[in-house]
Amino acid sequence: MVYPGLWITPDCYAESLRPAIQTRIPILSQLFIGNRLWFHLLVAAVLCSYLVLAIASNRTKAPWCDEGYFAEPALQLSQGGPMAATAVPPSPIDDPKTQGTDRATYYVMPLNLLLQAGWYNVAGFGILQMRLLSVMWGAVELFALILILRAVRAPDGLIALALALVGLDYTFIRAASDGRMDLMSAALGLLGIALYLRFRQERLAWAVFTACCCVSAACFTHPIGGLLALIGLSLIAGVSDFQRLKIWHVLPAGAPFLIGAAGWGWYISQNSEIFREQFSNISSGRLSAWKQPLHAISREIHERFLGPFGITGPASSPAKRLKAIVLLADWAALLGAAIWFRRVRQYWIPIVLAWAFTLALALLEGTKAAAYLVHVVPLYSVLVAIWIWHLRRHRLLMTGVAAALLAVQLAGTVYAIRINSYRNEYLPAVGFLETHPAPDHRIFGVSELGFALGFRHGLIDDRRLGFYNGLTADTVVVDRTYCDQWAKYENERPEIRAYIAGLLSGYRVVFRNGLYTIYQRNESKAMSAVIR
Repeated sequence: MVYPGLWITPDCYAESLRPAIQTRIPILSQLFIGNRLWFHLLVAAVLCSYLVLAIASNRTKAPWCDEGYFAEPALQLSQGGPMAATAVPPSPIDDPKTQGTDRATYYVMPLNLLLQAGWYNVAGFGILQMRLLSVMWGAVELFALILILRAVRAPDGLIALALALVGLDYTFIRAASDGRMDLMSAALGLLGIALYLRFRQERLAWAVFTACCCVSAACFTHPIGGLLALIGLSLIAGVSDFQRLKIWHVLPAGAPFLIGAAGWGWYISQNSEIFREQFSNISSGRLSAWKQPLHAISREIHERFLGPFGITGPASSPAKRLKAIVLLADWAALLGAAIWFRRVRQYWIPIVLAWAFTLALALLEGTKAAAYLVHVVPLYSVLVAIWIWHLRRHRLLMTGVAAALLAVQLAGTVYAIRINSYRNEYLPAVGFLETHPAPDHRIFGVSELGFALGFRHGLIDDRRLGFYNGLTADTVVVDRTYCDQWAKYENERPEIRAYIAGLLSGYRVVFRNGLYTIYQRNESKAMSAVIR
Protein backbone atom coordinates (compact mmCIF):
# COMPACT_ATOMS: atom_id res chain seq x y z
CA MET A 1 0.00 0.00 0.00
CA VAL A 2 1.27 3.48 -0.92
CA TYR A 3 -0.11 6.56 0.79
CA PRO A 4 -1.24 9.36 -1.60
CA GLY A 5 1.45 11.97 -2.01
CA LEU A 6 4.19 9.67 -0.70
CA TRP A 7 6.74 7.85 -2.81
CA ILE A 8 7.43 5.15 -0.20
CA THR A 9 5.35 2.58 1.62
CA PRO A 10 5.06 2.56 5.43
CA ASP A 11 7.24 -0.53 5.61
CA CYS A 12 9.89 1.07 3.43
CA TYR A 13 9.78 4.17 5.61
CA ALA A 14 10.34 2.06 8.73
CA GLU A 15 13.19 0.24 7.02
CA SER A 16 14.78 3.55 6.03
CA LEU A 17 14.80 4.62 9.68
CA ARG A 18 16.16 1.33 10.99
CA PRO A 19 19.93 1.95 10.53
CA ALA A 20 19.83 5.45 12.01
CA ILE A 21 17.82 4.50 15.09
CA GLN A 22 19.69 1.26 15.72
CA THR A 23 23.00 3.10 15.47
CA ARG A 24 22.13 6.07 17.68
CA ILE A 25 19.53 4.70 20.12
CA PRO A 26 19.83 0.90 20.29
CA ILE A 27 17.33 0.43 23.16
CA LEU A 28 14.65 2.57 21.55
CA SER A 29 15.05 0.64 18.31
CA GLN A 30 13.21 -2.24 19.97
CA LEU A 31 10.25 0.06 20.47
CA PHE A 32 10.11 2.06 17.26
CA ILE A 33 11.32 -0.34 14.59
CA GLY A 34 8.99 -3.02 13.36
CA ASN A 35 7.45 -4.21 10.18
CA ARG A 36 4.13 -2.38 10.47
CA LEU A 37 3.44 1.32 10.78
CA TRP A 38 0.12 0.63 12.46
CA PHE A 39 1.94 -0.73 15.51
CA HIS A 40 3.85 2.53 15.93
CA LEU A 41 0.64 4.50 15.59
CA LEU A 42 -1.15 2.31 18.15
CA VAL A 43 1.68 2.73 20.64
CA ALA A 44 1.58 6.50 20.15
CA ALA A 45 -2.22 6.54 20.48
CA VAL A 46 -2.14 4.52 23.73
CA LEU A 47 0.59 6.72 25.19
CA CYS A 48 -1.30 9.90 24.26
CA SER A 49 -4.54 8.50 25.71
CA TYR A 50 -2.73 7.55 28.90
CA LEU A 51 -1.23 11.02 29.26
CA VAL A 52 -4.57 12.75 28.61
CA LEU A 53 -6.43 10.58 31.15
CA ALA A 54 -3.68 10.70 33.78
CA ILE A 55 -3.30 14.49 33.57
CA ALA A 56 -7.08 14.97 33.61
CA SER A 57 -7.32 12.75 36.68
CA ASN A 58 -4.38 14.64 38.17
CA ARG A 59 -6.27 17.92 37.84
CA THR A 60 -9.63 16.69 39.12
CA LYS A 61 -8.83 14.42 42.08
CA ALA A 62 -8.83 16.00 45.52
CA PRO A 63 -5.56 15.65 47.48
CA TRP A 64 -5.42 13.24 50.40
CA CYS A 65 -3.41 12.93 53.58
CA ASP A 66 -0.53 10.79 52.27
CA GLU A 67 0.24 13.37 49.61
CA GLY A 68 0.48 16.01 52.31
CA TYR A 69 2.73 13.83 54.47
CA PHE A 70 5.18 13.25 51.60
CA ALA A 71 5.04 16.72 50.05
CA GLU A 72 6.00 18.85 53.04
CA PRO A 73 9.46 17.30 53.76
CA ALA A 74 10.39 17.66 50.07
CA LEU A 75 9.10 21.23 50.00
CA GLN A 76 11.16 22.22 53.04
CA LEU A 77 14.24 20.60 51.52
CA SER A 78 13.71 22.48 48.25
CA GLN A 79 13.63 25.72 50.23
CA GLY A 80 16.92 25.00 51.97
CA GLY A 81 15.45 23.64 55.20
CA PRO A 82 15.54 20.19 56.81
CA MET A 83 13.62 17.29 55.29
CA ALA A 84 10.95 17.54 57.98
CA ALA A 85 7.17 17.75 58.43
CA THR A 86 5.92 20.43 60.81
CA ALA A 87 2.19 19.91 60.23
CA VAL A 88 2.13 16.54 62.05
CA PRO A 89 2.94 17.05 65.76
CA PRO A 90 4.79 14.26 67.57
CA SER A 91 2.56 11.79 69.41
CA PRO A 92 5.02 9.32 70.95
CA ILE A 93 2.46 7.37 73.01
CA ASP A 94 0.01 6.05 70.40
CA ASP A 95 1.88 6.95 67.18
CA PRO A 96 5.64 6.67 67.82
CA LYS A 97 6.55 7.03 64.14
CA THR A 98 5.74 10.75 64.44
CA GLN A 99 8.56 11.25 66.94
CA GLY A 100 10.93 13.92 65.64
CA THR A 101 9.07 14.51 62.37
CA ASP A 102 9.59 18.25 62.87
CA ARG A 103 13.37 17.68 62.59
CA ALA A 104 13.85 14.83 60.10
CA THR A 105 11.89 12.38 57.97
CA TYR A 106 12.72 8.68 58.25
CA TYR A 107 9.24 7.18 58.01
CA VAL A 108 9.66 7.02 54.22
CA MET A 109 12.65 6.16 52.03
CA PRO A 110 14.51 9.24 50.78
CA LEU A 111 14.83 8.93 46.99
CA ASN A 112 11.34 10.11 46.09
CA LEU A 113 11.63 13.08 48.47
CA LEU A 114 14.95 14.07 46.91
CA LEU A 115 13.46 13.86 43.43
CA GLN A 116 10.46 15.92 44.54
CA ALA A 117 12.68 18.61 46.02
CA GLY A 118 14.63 18.98 42.79
CA TRP A 119 11.42 18.94 40.75
CA TYR A 120 9.85 21.71 42.84
CA ASN A 121 12.86 23.92 42.16
CA VAL A 122 12.18 23.46 38.44
CA ALA A 123 8.38 23.31 38.18
CA GLY A 124 7.26 25.05 41.37
CA PHE A 125 5.32 23.53 44.25
CA GLY A 126 1.75 22.29 44.14
CA ILE A 127 -0.37 19.17 44.09
CA LEU A 128 -0.42 19.13 40.29
CA GLN A 129 3.36 19.37 40.05
CA MET A 130 3.76 16.61 42.62
CA ARG A 131 1.48 14.29 40.67
CA LEU A 132 3.16 14.99 37.34
CA LEU A 133 6.13 12.98 38.59
CA SER A 134 3.85 9.95 38.89
CA VAL A 135 2.51 10.57 35.37
CA MET A 136 6.05 10.46 34.04
CA TRP A 137 6.89 7.29 35.96
CA GLY A 138 3.78 5.68 34.51
CA ALA A 139 5.18 6.30 31.03
CA VAL A 140 8.47 4.73 32.14
CA GLU A 141 6.61 1.61 33.27
CA LEU A 142 4.84 1.33 29.92
CA PHE A 143 8.21 1.51 28.18
CA ALA A 144 9.59 -1.20 30.50
CA LEU A 145 6.66 -3.49 29.71
CA ILE A 146 7.30 -3.09 25.98
CA LEU A 147 10.92 -4.15 26.46
CA ILE A 148 9.86 -7.16 28.57
CA LEU A 149 7.35 -8.30 25.95
CA ARG A 150 9.94 -7.78 23.22
CA ALA A 151 12.28 -10.05 25.20
CA VAL A 152 9.77 -12.92 25.00
CA ARG A 153 9.24 -12.24 21.28
CA ALA A 154 5.65 -11.16 21.64
CA PRO A 155 4.05 -10.09 18.34
CA ASP A 156 3.32 -6.43 17.72
CA GLY A 157 -0.42 -6.92 18.06
CA LEU A 158 -0.10 -8.48 21.51
CA ILE A 159 2.25 -5.71 22.67
CA ALA A 160 -0.17 -3.03 21.49
CA LEU A 161 -3.10 -4.80 23.19
CA ALA A 162 -1.19 -5.24 26.45
CA LEU A 163 -0.11 -1.61 26.35
CA ALA A 164 -3.72 -0.48 25.91
CA LEU A 165 -5.00 -2.66 28.77
CA VAL A 166 -2.27 -1.38 31.09
CA GLY A 167 -2.15 2.27 30.02
CA LEU A 168 -5.92 2.72 30.18
CA ASP A 169 -6.43 0.66 33.33
CA TYR A 170 -8.40 2.48 36.04
CA THR A 171 -6.02 1.45 38.86
CA PHE A 172 -2.97 2.43 36.81
CA ILE A 173 -4.43 5.83 35.90
CA ARG A 174 -5.33 6.54 39.53
CA ALA A 175 -1.81 5.61 40.64
CA ALA A 176 -0.40 7.93 37.98
CA SER A 177 -2.49 10.78 39.39
CA ASP A 178 -1.37 10.22 42.97
CA GLY A 179 1.57 11.91 44.67
CA ARG A 180 2.67 8.74 46.47
CA MET A 181 5.90 7.03 45.44
CA ASP A 182 4.44 3.60 44.62
CA LEU A 183 4.34 4.03 40.85
CA MET A 184 7.91 5.34 40.82
CA SER A 185 9.07 2.28 42.76
CA ALA A 186 7.10 -0.11 40.53
CA ALA A 187 8.39 1.51 37.33
CA LEU A 188 12.01 1.40 38.48
CA GLY A 189 11.67 -2.27 39.42
CA LEU A 190 10.21 -3.31 36.07
CA LEU A 191 12.71 -1.13 34.23
CA GLY A 192 15.54 -2.96 35.99
CA ILE A 193 14.13 -6.32 34.91
CA ALA A 194 13.61 -5.01 31.36
CA LEU A 195 17.20 -3.76 31.11
CA TYR A 196 18.52 -7.09 32.34
CA LEU A 197 16.57 -8.90 29.63
CA ARG A 198 17.73 -6.38 27.04
CA PHE A 199 21.49 -6.73 27.72
CA ARG A 200 21.91 -10.23 29.16
CA GLN A 201 22.86 -11.93 25.88
CA GLU A 202 25.63 -9.54 24.81
CA ARG A 203 26.96 -8.09 28.10
CA LEU A 204 25.87 -10.01 31.16
CA ALA A 205 27.86 -7.93 33.67
CA TRP A 206 26.40 -4.71 32.27
CA ALA A 207 22.92 -6.26 32.41
CA VAL A 208 23.42 -7.13 36.08
CA PHE A 209 24.73 -3.65 36.89
CA THR A 210 22.02 -1.65 35.12
CA ALA A 211 19.29 -3.90 36.50
CA CYS A 212 20.56 -3.57 40.05
CA CYS A 213 20.89 0.21 39.68
CA CYS A 214 17.16 0.38 38.97
CA VAL A 215 16.20 -2.20 41.61
CA SER A 216 18.33 -0.38 44.20
CA ALA A 217 16.62 2.89 43.27
CA ALA A 218 13.24 1.14 43.62
CA CYS A 219 14.24 -0.04 47.09
CA PHE A 220 15.30 3.44 48.21
CA THR A 221 12.02 4.76 46.85
CA HIS A 222 9.83 2.22 48.66
CA PRO A 223 11.00 -1.07 50.24
CA ILE A 224 7.98 -3.03 48.99
CA GLY A 225 8.68 -2.14 45.36
CA GLY A 226 12.36 -2.89 45.81
CA LEU A 227 11.65 -6.25 47.44
CA LEU A 228 9.28 -7.32 44.66
CA ALA A 229 11.71 -6.24 41.95
CA LEU A 230 14.58 -8.07 43.65
CA ILE A 231 12.51 -11.26 43.88
CA GLY A 232 11.48 -10.99 40.23
CA LEU A 233 14.99 -10.22 38.98
CA SER A 234 16.48 -13.08 41.01
CA LEU A 235 13.99 -15.59 39.62
CA ILE A 236 14.50 -14.51 36.02
CA ALA A 237 18.29 -14.40 36.28
CA GLY A 238 18.36 -17.74 38.07
CA VAL A 239 16.24 -19.45 35.43
CA SER A 240 17.82 -17.78 32.39
CA ASP A 241 21.48 -17.48 33.31
CA PHE A 242 22.21 -19.73 36.27
CA GLN A 243 25.20 -21.33 34.55
CA ARG A 244 26.52 -18.05 33.15
CA LEU A 245 26.46 -16.08 36.39
CA LYS A 246 29.74 -16.14 38.31
CA ILE A 247 30.78 -15.19 41.81
CA TRP A 248 32.36 -11.95 40.59
CA HIS A 249 28.97 -10.76 39.29
CA VAL A 250 28.25 -9.95 42.94
CA LEU A 251 30.39 -6.83 42.43
CA PRO A 252 28.25 -5.13 39.75
CA ALA A 253 25.12 -6.40 41.52
CA GLY A 254 26.08 -5.10 44.95
CA ALA A 255 27.68 -1.77 44.01
CA PRO A 256 24.41 0.18 43.49
CA PHE A 257 23.00 -1.09 46.80
CA LEU A 258 26.20 -0.19 48.66
CA ILE A 259 26.24 3.32 47.18
CA GLY A 260 22.59 3.85 48.09
CA ALA A 261 23.12 2.43 51.58
CA ALA A 262 26.11 4.71 52.12
CA GLY A 263 24.08 7.80 51.24
CA TRP A 264 21.15 6.69 53.37
CA GLY A 265 23.50 5.80 56.22
CA TRP A 266 24.97 9.30 56.15
CA TYR A 267 21.48 10.79 56.40
CA ILE A 268 20.59 8.41 59.24
CA SER A 269 23.73 9.41 61.16
CA GLN A 270 22.44 12.99 61.37
CA ASN A 271 19.61 11.90 63.73
CA SER A 272 20.06 8.23 64.55
CA GLU A 273 17.69 8.28 67.55
CA ILE A 274 14.87 9.79 65.50
CA PHE A 275 15.54 7.23 62.76
CA ARG A 276 15.25 4.39 65.25
CA GLU A 277 11.90 5.67 66.54
CA GLN A 278 10.36 6.44 63.17
CA PHE A 279 11.63 3.58 61.04
CA SER A 280 11.17 0.81 63.58
CA ASN A 281 7.56 1.82 64.17
CA ILE A 282 6.60 2.46 60.54
CA SER A 283 8.07 -0.92 59.52
CA SER A 284 6.66 -2.89 62.45
CA GLY A 285 4.52 -5.77 61.17
CA ARG A 286 5.07 -4.88 57.52
CA LEU A 287 6.60 -8.25 56.60
CA SER A 288 4.95 -10.51 59.16
CA ALA A 289 1.94 -11.77 57.20
CA TRP A 290 3.68 -15.13 56.54
CA LYS A 291 3.20 -16.12 60.18
CA GLN A 292 -0.52 -16.70 59.48
CA PRO A 293 -0.65 -17.56 55.78
CA LEU A 294 -4.34 -18.44 55.52
CA HIS A 295 -5.36 -15.31 57.38
CA ALA A 296 -2.97 -13.29 55.22
CA ILE A 297 -4.50 -14.62 52.00
CA SER A 298 -8.02 -13.93 53.28
CA ARG A 299 -7.07 -10.35 54.17
CA GLU A 300 -5.34 -9.96 50.81
CA ILE A 301 -8.50 -10.87 48.93
CA HIS A 302 -10.90 -8.79 51.02
CA GLU A 303 -8.81 -5.73 51.90
CA ARG A 304 -6.53 -5.29 48.91
CA PHE A 305 -8.87 -6.40 46.14
CA LEU A 306 -12.57 -6.68 46.95
CA GLY A 307 -12.80 -3.35 48.77
CA PRO A 308 -10.80 -1.18 46.34
CA PHE A 309 -12.59 -2.75 43.37
CA GLY A 310 -15.94 -1.67 44.84
CA ILE A 311 -17.26 -5.18 45.54
CA THR A 312 -17.43 -4.85 49.33
CA GLY A 313 -17.15 -2.05 51.86
CA PRO A 314 -19.00 1.20 52.54
CA ALA A 315 -18.00 2.68 49.18
CA SER A 316 -19.56 -0.19 47.24
CA SER A 317 -22.32 0.61 44.74
CA PRO A 318 -23.80 -1.03 41.61
CA ALA A 319 -21.76 1.29 39.37
CA LYS A 320 -18.51 0.59 41.20
CA ARG A 321 -19.17 -3.14 41.13
CA LEU A 322 -18.68 -3.02 37.37
CA LYS A 323 -14.97 -3.01 38.16
CA ALA A 324 -15.49 -6.58 39.36
CA ILE A 325 -15.51 -7.57 35.68
CA VAL A 326 -11.92 -6.41 35.39
CA LEU A 327 -10.91 -8.14 38.63
CA LEU A 328 -12.47 -11.42 37.52
CA ALA A 329 -10.64 -11.17 34.18
CA ASP A 330 -7.36 -10.51 36.02
CA TRP A 331 -7.77 -13.47 38.35
CA ALA A 332 -8.91 -15.77 35.53
CA ALA A 333 -5.85 -14.83 33.48
CA LEU A 334 -3.56 -15.40 36.46
CA LEU A 335 -5.01 -18.82 37.28
CA GLY A 336 -5.22 -19.78 33.62
CA ALA A 337 -1.54 -19.00 33.13
CA ALA A 338 -0.69 -21.48 35.91
CA ILE A 339 -3.12 -24.22 34.89
CA TRP A 340 -2.43 -24.09 31.15
CA PHE A 341 1.16 -22.91 31.37
CA ARG A 342 2.30 -25.03 28.41
CA ARG A 343 -0.01 -23.12 26.09
CA VAL A 344 1.52 -19.77 27.05
CA ARG A 345 5.02 -20.81 28.14
CA GLN A 346 6.53 -18.43 25.58
CA TYR A 347 5.45 -15.61 27.91
CA TRP A 348 6.87 -17.20 31.04
CA ILE A 349 8.57 -14.01 32.23
CA PRO A 350 5.43 -11.88 32.81
CA ILE A 351 3.70 -14.99 34.20
CA VAL A 352 6.48 -15.62 36.71
CA LEU A 353 6.56 -11.94 37.68
CA ALA A 354 2.78 -11.81 38.18
CA TRP A 355 2.73 -14.90 40.39
CA ALA A 356 5.87 -13.94 42.33
CA PHE A 357 4.57 -10.43 43.06
CA THR A 358 1.12 -11.74 43.98
CA LEU A 359 2.44 -14.33 46.43
CA ALA A 360 4.96 -11.91 47.93
CA LEU A 361 2.31 -9.29 48.59
CA ALA A 362 -0.11 -11.87 50.00
CA LEU A 363 2.34 -13.71 52.27
CA LEU A 364 4.79 -10.96 53.23
CA GLU A 365 3.23 -7.47 53.10
CA GLY A 366 1.10 -6.96 56.19
CA THR A 367 -0.77 -3.68 55.72
CA LYS A 368 -2.79 -4.89 52.71
CA ALA A 369 -2.85 -1.32 51.41
CA ALA A 370 -4.58 -0.75 48.07
CA ALA A 371 -1.73 1.58 47.06
CA TYR A 372 0.41 -1.49 46.31
CA LEU A 373 -1.99 -2.76 43.64
CA VAL A 374 0.09 -0.86 41.10
CA HIS A 375 2.77 -3.55 41.48
CA VAL A 376 0.53 -6.39 40.29
CA VAL A 377 -2.36 -4.94 38.26
CA PRO A 378 -0.23 -4.03 35.19
CA LEU A 379 1.11 -7.59 35.09
CA TYR A 380 -2.43 -8.97 35.37
CA SER A 381 -3.40 -6.80 32.40
CA VAL A 382 -0.51 -8.25 30.40
CA LEU A 383 -1.74 -11.78 31.16
CA VAL A 384 -5.28 -10.80 30.14
CA ALA A 385 -3.87 -9.48 26.86
CA ILE A 386 -2.05 -12.77 26.29
CA TRP A 387 -5.26 -14.78 26.66
CA ILE A 388 -7.25 -12.37 24.51
CA TRP A 389 -4.54 -12.68 21.85
CA HIS A 390 -5.12 -16.43 21.84
CA LEU A 391 -8.63 -15.67 20.55
CA ARG A 392 -7.29 -13.98 17.42
CA ARG A 393 -8.69 -16.74 15.19
CA HIS A 394 -12.09 -15.58 16.41
CA ARG A 395 -11.71 -11.92 15.56
CA LEU A 396 -15.18 -10.88 16.62
CA LEU A 397 -14.88 -12.53 20.04
CA MET A 398 -11.37 -11.16 20.56
CA THR A 399 -12.45 -7.63 19.66
CA GLY A 400 -15.56 -7.85 21.84
CA VAL A 401 -13.71 -9.01 24.96
CA ALA A 402 -10.98 -6.39 24.58
CA ALA A 403 -13.50 -3.63 23.89
CA ALA A 404 -15.64 -4.61 26.89
CA LEU A 405 -12.70 -4.52 29.30
CA LEU A 406 -11.43 -1.22 27.93
CA ALA A 407 -14.94 0.25 28.11
CA VAL A 408 -15.28 -0.66 31.80
CA GLN A 409 -11.88 0.81 32.58
CA LEU A 410 -12.52 4.02 30.67
CA ALA A 411 -15.99 4.40 32.18
CA GLY A 412 -14.53 4.29 35.70
CA THR A 413 -11.81 6.80 34.88
CA VAL A 414 -14.12 9.22 33.05
CA TYR A 415 -16.66 8.99 35.87
CA ALA A 416 -14.00 9.88 38.46
CA ILE A 417 -12.81 12.78 36.30
CA ARG A 418 -16.35 14.13 35.89
CA ILE A 419 -16.95 14.06 39.64
CA ASN A 420 -14.02 16.51 39.93
CA SER A 421 -13.64 16.30 43.69
CA TYR A 422 -10.78 18.82 43.49
CA ARG A 423 -12.97 21.62 42.13
CA ASN A 424 -16.27 20.63 43.73
CA GLU A 425 -15.12 19.55 47.20
CA TYR A 426 -11.53 20.54 47.99
CA LEU A 427 -11.43 24.11 46.63
CA PRO A 428 -14.72 25.20 48.26
CA ALA A 429 -13.48 23.96 51.63
CA VAL A 430 -10.12 25.73 51.47
CA GLY A 431 -11.85 28.77 50.01
CA PHE A 432 -14.09 28.93 53.06
CA LEU A 433 -11.08 28.62 55.39
CA GLU A 434 -9.32 31.45 53.59
CA THR A 435 -12.31 33.79 53.71
CA HIS A 436 -13.44 32.89 57.26
CA PRO A 437 -10.23 32.70 59.32
CA ALA A 438 -10.45 31.95 63.03
CA PRO A 439 -9.00 34.49 65.49
CA ASP A 440 -6.02 32.31 66.46
CA HIS A 441 -5.31 31.38 62.81
CA ARG A 442 -4.79 27.76 63.88
CA ILE A 443 -6.47 24.82 62.17
CA PHE A 444 -6.71 21.21 63.25
CA GLY A 445 -6.97 19.45 59.90
CA VAL A 446 -5.58 16.95 57.45
CA SER A 447 -2.20 17.62 55.86
CA GLU A 448 -3.55 17.92 52.32
CA LEU A 449 -4.93 21.35 53.26
CA GLY A 450 -1.32 22.54 53.18
CA PHE A 451 -1.30 22.49 49.38
CA ALA A 452 -3.69 25.45 49.43
CA LEU A 453 -3.12 27.01 52.87
CA GLY A 454 0.59 26.38 53.30
CA PHE A 455 2.27 24.03 55.77
CA ARG A 456 3.71 26.67 58.08
CA HIS A 457 0.68 28.82 58.80
CA GLY A 458 -0.99 27.19 61.78
CA LEU A 459 -2.00 23.89 60.17
CA ILE A 460 -1.89 21.05 62.73
CA ASP A 461 -2.66 17.52 61.54
CA ASP A 462 -3.52 15.97 64.91
CA ARG A 463 -6.38 13.47 64.98
CA ARG A 464 -6.32 13.64 68.80
CA LEU A 465 -7.07 17.40 68.72
CA GLY A 466 -4.35 18.23 71.25
CA PHE A 467 -5.00 15.39 73.73
CA TYR A 468 -1.27 14.80 74.26
CA ASN A 469 0.39 18.07 73.34
CA GLY A 470 -2.16 20.54 74.71
CA LEU A 471 -2.40 22.44 71.41
CA THR A 472 -5.65 24.22 70.64
CA ALA A 473 -7.26 25.64 67.51
CA ASP A 474 -10.39 27.67 66.85
CA THR A 475 -11.06 25.68 63.62
CA VAL A 476 -11.28 21.90 63.16
CA VAL A 477 -11.49 20.33 59.69
CA VAL A 478 -12.70 16.73 59.75
CA ASP A 479 -12.49 14.29 56.85
CA ARG A 480 -13.02 10.53 56.51
CA THR A 481 -9.57 9.68 57.92
CA TYR A 482 -10.34 11.63 61.10
CA CYS A 483 -13.73 9.93 61.44
CA ASP A 484 -12.20 6.48 60.90
CA GLN A 485 -9.54 7.12 63.53
CA TRP A 486 -12.12 8.40 66.01
CA ALA A 487 -14.19 5.26 65.45
CA LYS A 488 -11.13 3.17 66.39
CA TYR A 489 -10.69 5.21 69.54
CA GLU A 490 -14.16 4.11 70.69
CA ASN A 491 -12.73 0.70 71.63
CA GLU A 492 -8.96 1.19 71.68
CA ARG A 493 -8.60 4.57 73.43
CA PRO A 494 -11.99 5.58 74.89
CA GLU A 495 -10.39 8.36 76.94
CA ILE A 496 -9.24 10.07 73.72
CA ARG A 497 -12.68 9.65 72.14
CA ALA A 498 -14.35 11.15 75.21
CA TYR A 499 -11.92 14.08 75.13
CA ILE A 500 -12.67 14.73 71.43
CA ALA A 501 -16.43 14.56 72.00
CA GLY A 502 -16.19 16.98 74.89
CA LEU A 503 -13.97 19.36 72.95
CA LEU A 504 -16.24 19.44 69.89
CA SER A 505 -19.25 20.19 72.07
CA GLY A 506 -17.83 23.70 72.25
CA TYR A 507 -17.74 24.04 68.46
CA ARG A 508 -20.40 24.48 65.80
CA VAL A 509 -20.49 23.23 62.22
CA VAL A 510 -19.96 26.13 59.82
CA PHE A 511 -19.33 24.26 56.56
CA ARG A 512 -19.96 20.79 55.20
CA ASN A 513 -19.58 19.07 51.85
CA GLY A 514 -18.88 15.55 50.62
CA LEU A 515 -15.27 15.50 51.86
CA TYR A 516 -14.99 17.89 54.77
CA THR A 517 -16.87 19.13 57.81
CA ILE A 518 -15.52 22.37 59.31
CA TYR A 519 -16.09 23.29 62.94
CA GLN A 520 -15.38 26.63 64.59
CA ARG A 521 -15.32 27.43 68.26
CA ASN A 522 -18.60 28.86 69.54
CA GLU A 523 -17.07 32.06 70.85
CA SER A 524 -15.22 32.62 67.56
CA LYS A 525 -16.09 35.83 65.71
CA ALA A 526 -15.90 34.10 62.35
CA MET A 527 -19.12 34.29 60.37
CA SER A 528 -21.04 31.04 60.00
CA ALA A 529 -21.83 29.82 56.51
CA VAL A 530 -24.93 28.01 55.38
CA ILE A 531 -24.47 24.25 55.69
CA ARG A 532 -24.67 22.70 52.27
